[in-house]
Amino acid sequence: MHRAAGPVYLSIPREVSLAKADNARFPTLDQLGVGRPAAPEPDGVRELAARLVKADNPIVVVSRSGRNPATVPALVRFCELLGLPVAQSAKRSYQCFPFTHPLYQGSVSLTDADVVLVLDVDIPWMIGPNAPSDDAFVAMVDVEPSKRRIPIMEFTADLRLTADTLLTLQALESEVRAISSAADRELFAARAKRWGETSERRRQALADNAKAAAGNTPIDVRWLSYQIGQALEDDWLVFDDTIVVSQVHDYLQCARPNSYFYNPGSSGGWAPGAAFGAKLAARDRNVVAITGDGFYMFATAIHSLWSAAQYKAPYLTIVYQNRSYSTGTLRVSRSYPDGFAAKAGYPGGYFEPPIDFAAEARSDPKEVEPALQRGMKSVRQGTSAVISVWLPRLLQAD
Repeated sequence: MHRAAGPVYLSIPREVSLAKADNARFPTLDQLGVGRPAAPEPDGVRELAARLVKADNPIVVVSRSGRNPATVPALVRFCELLGLPVAQSAKRSYQCFPFTHPLYQGSVSLTDADVVLVLDVDIPWMIGPNAPSDDAFVAMVDVEPSKRRIPIMEFTADLRLTADTLLTLQALESEVRAISSAADRELFAARAKRWGETSERRRQALADNAKAAAGNTPIDVRWLSYQIGQALEDDWLVFDDTIVVSQVHDYLQCARPNSYFYNPGSSGGWAPGAAFGAKLAARDRNVVAITGDGFYMFATAIHSLWSAAQYKAPYLTIVYQNRSYSTGTLRVSRSYPDGFAAKAGYPGGYFEPPIDFAAEARSDPKEVEPALQRGMKSVRQGTSAVISVWLPRLLQAD
């Protein structure tokens, strides 16, 4: 049985912590009576399986299902069976599907989908032109699919299964195999081929865009993200604390379960501490924290680096240093494109003077790959490394 694990913060009053305790005992995990995973309702499974088999353009949306790593191969089998493409939700967090798989599509429009299967997601899509049509059949699978803890939840669904994702995938796979015909399976294979070709074009376009910017100075964010994706091997754990403009998620090639983590909350600056903790827990894995310069300052990362040295748990840090606050530049520009802040050059939106996080940071595109190799070598040899890469400022010329 899977038991999800994560960081726990415990706050105890000082008086309580200093009080004497007599005959103290602590129950074991089994004695606490941890609940078993919820199984899906059979009628709901049959209805959903039938709709997926007959759908012309079904799609799966993921976010948190990968917190149980066993769901990743189960989802791969299920999607390969039906030729189902996998899309990232509006708020990603865990490694739910191999980024290198032909059926993985990243962030795509759901406009043309006729069946949308949402697995363990709070925000499946952004309201707007890329949302599913009103005619699409939407099924949400979650241990709490009604989202009562989110009072203003307005995402509608035609079917909500209160169930564990892994058990649901297993039940759906069994039902689909039982009801699908040879003709259905030919359609599944054709759909898988079509989406595989779409995925390949997407990856090629991303690579071409990055290579076209390879000579830009300051270093282009696409070139940096592409180089990181090419350099990191399959044994790396990635903690992504960047914003969308970095595009690092698009270029990563994480395939193993539990290889990629993104903050499901709203706070920045968590990656250095998370990377240190991950290295303590997974000594056989190499760990990298990828972060922006603003979030890196929020993190007070020096404490994590000191701890990494103290406990011999080295990790790599890569800082996207555009010397800008996205909230003070991009978001202001989107909301008030002709406002006084834009006319004044976004005062307070930049780090002036800029901070040199790594003494050897240089703005030379040719040095990105060698710097990544030096950093990874340092981590493998037992010493933490910080790579800071200067990028163009947001909205304003350097």
